[in-house]
Amino acid sequence: MIAPNYESFIATFGRAVDIVLTYDPDLVAGMSADERAQFLKTLSSLLANIAAPISAAASVMISVILLWLAGRIVQASGRLPRPWPDLASLALPRITVPALVLALALAIAAQDYASLAGRIVLASLVVGFCMQGLAVLHAITRPLKSRHGLLFAIYLVFVVLPGWPVIGIALLGIADMWLSFRTRFSTTPLPSNTEA
Repeated sequence: MIAPNYESFIATFGRAVDIVLTYDPDLVAGMSADERAQFLKTLSSLLANIAAPISAAASVMISVILLWLAGRIVQASGRLPRPWPDLASLALPRITVPALVLALALAIAAQDYASLAGRIVLASLVVGFCMQGLAVLHAITRPLKSRHGLLFAIYLVFVVLPGWPVIGIALLGIADMWLSFRTRFSTTPLPSNTEA
C-alpha cells in the first residue's frame, strides 16, 4: 500500500473498500450515488489514518510476546546464558517521553505522511508505556493476597474495553518514570536491571 503521495495512499484503501463491497453490497444499500461516494471517501480516509498505527501497535505487542516466549523456551532448554530478569522492574528509557511528545505533535500538527509517521510512532510508544504500566501494577501488587484476582480483573478489562485502558495504563507507566511507584509502594525490593 506504499504510494508516492498521500492521496494515492488513501486511494489504495479505497480500492480495498471496493473489494469489500463486492462481497457485502448491503453496506451501501439505499445510498444515493453522492452519499455512496462520500461514504467510501470517508471510510478510505479513516482506514488510511488508523490501519498503520494499529498495525504498528500490534507489532510491538506481538514482538514482546514472542521475545518472552522465546526466552522461556531457551530457559526451559537450560541454555539461557543469564538469570531470568524480573520483568516487573523493566522500564523504558526516559528519552522515550520526548519522543512520545514529538510523535504526538507530528500526529496533530503535521499532514499527510509526516502525520502518519507521527501516529505510527505514537501508537508504538503508547503500547510500550502500557507494558511499563503493567509492570508497575505487577510490582506494586506483590504484597497483596488478592494479587492474582486483581491482575486477572485488570487484564479482563483490556479484553472487554479495548483501547481506553491502554491509554490509562500507559499514563501510569509514564508517571512511574518520575514518581517511582514501584519503589514507593512495593515492599519487595526489585533487583537492579541496568542491562535491560
